[in-house]
Parts: sequence; C-alpha cells; structure tokens
Amino acid sequence: MLTGMTPRSCASFEVRPPGKRIFRP
Repeated sequence: MLTGMTPRSCASFEVRPPGKRIFRP
C-alpha cells in the first residue's frame, strides 16, 4: 500500500483517491 488510506486501493487500480494515483505493484 502506497498511501494506506484504503485497503482496497492496493488491490484495485481503479480506485483513485482525490489527488493521488494508485498503481498495481
């Protein structure tokens, strides 16, 4: 997890928090 604010963000690349981008490892 990059940010750690959302547990699903690390597994789902579709989830994009406001002002941050989530990429699959």
